[in-house]
Amino acid sequence: MLIIDLRHLLLSSSADTKIKLWDVYHERELLRTFSGHTKAVTATDFNPSGSHFLSASFDRQMKLWDTEYGKCNARFTTGKIPHVIKFQPSNGGQEFLAGTSDNKI
Repeated sequence: MLIIDLRHLLLSSSADTKIKLWDVYHERELLRTFSGHTKAVTATDFNPSGSHFLSASFDRQMKLWDTEYGKCNARFTTGKIPHVIKFQPSNGGQEFLAGTSDNKI
């Protein structure tokens, strides 16, 4: 399993549908841009090891991304807009929670 030191990494997301991975300690540079959502991205969260992260978007999709390779590994939807997304760290990041536009988790 890949372990990434997250202390120097930052994920940013915006209305332009892109997610960006930044090095905020060493060179303060953009490392990678992730594309795949069709509407504004509302939330992101790294898994505990940093090998993957989740994204949520107004396109009603939640996506699981490979941090190192930039590939979308899985897509999830409830049909509602996810506003908040968070990995459940107690089980190694194998599950996540999402708060959606219908006021449900």
